[in-house]
Amino acid sequence: MVEFRSMSRFVPTLSSVCSWRWCVIFCIFGVTDVCVVLGQDAVARDPALEELRKRIPSGANDDAIIDGWLHGLMDPLVTGTDGSASKSFREAISGVNKASDTTSEFRARLSLRFSAIAKTMLEQEQAMVDSGAMSIVRALVDMDQPGSAMAYVAALKHPASSVRYLGVRGLLSMSDTLNSDAALMRSVIDGVRKSCCGDGGSGGGESNGVVAEWVYRMLSSLSVPESIDAMIAVFQSRIALYRNGQLLVDSAEGSACELLSSSSLSQAQKSLLVRSLAVLLRLDVERYTSRQFPPDERIFVERRVIACESLLERLVSPAKGGDIRGTIQSGEAGLETAIQIELLEWIGDDTSDGVLNEAPWSVAKGAP
Repeated sequence: MVEFRSMSRFVPTLSSVCSWRWCVIFCIFGVTDVCVVLGQDAVARDPALEELRKRIPSGANDDAIIDGWLHGLMDPLVTGTDGSASKSFREAISGVNKASDTTSEFRARLSLRFSAIAKTMLEQEQAMVDSGAMSIVRALVDMDQPGSAMAYVAALKHPASSVRYLGVRGLLSMSDTLNSDAALMRSVIDGVRKSCCGDGGSGGGESNGVVAEWVYRMLSSLSVPESIDAMIAVFQSRIALYRNGQLLVDSAEGSACELLSSSSLSQAQKSLLVRSLAVLLRLDVERYTSRQFPPDERIFVERRVIACESLLERLVSPAKGGDIRGTIQSGEAGLETAIQIELLEWIGDDTSDGVLNEAPWSVAKGAP
């Protein structure tokens, strides 16, 4: 109906006479504001919401109006695969939030109701198409409200790594809010631990390295000991996947080691971490010396060994273990044998003790 001739101007066709409103919209607001108008049109189809958004919501009846409108937009996201449901949803939510006559009180209430419905849908609709789940989590990010925290946690259970990534980034953006609300922070930590490690806090495991790395970063931004416990639990669950051949080496655990090296750890946390690091170091040395990995994975193995051994040195100081990273960096002949010798200085074997076999660490010989 409108024939564009450049990015900044258009020439209406004869048929556009019947749609003069769009010419006015483009001329007055510009192309970038069309989504707001479209969203307002979606609201206009719900007269009750159109009236409500211009005042202060109160009571169950107003919540029911908001919930009904949201369900009308969100329910099609569960199965919609052609993108039209996601497009309609984004335009409607954006239109309501950006409209100049929408009250701030309505925006806050809309965000609260949306977060509650989003949490339920992300938890219960595991078969939701990826585009639908992505649209919901993006809307949570755009709203940027404290009530979104547990909906982000629910996103961490979604099968699509892109949805989980947005969820954990959303949580990281809320770290200041979480640190000021101890009860909410602990609920988030518990939820993240269950999502990333299985309901029992162990087993399962986050399979995507990028998501795992941001989970570590998010947890390290929180100021309670439980966040370190959760980091170690995620660390252990990822090692279990790696041990079972379900993960390639990536940068997540190397980043976790760097984050943990600047954290205040209890003796119990140090003991758990030392045992996990011993196993990871053994697995990585075995992988490195066997050369049974893709060429582009070698750098990740080397970096993780360096980060792992550096953290171990800090934790067990003043005791001294091997120097695997120095041996790798030397590039000397017979590298594989030399690295194995340095590993034994840490974990020992049937014929000799390593520093980690001694109290207070008491790691089993060979770090099985």
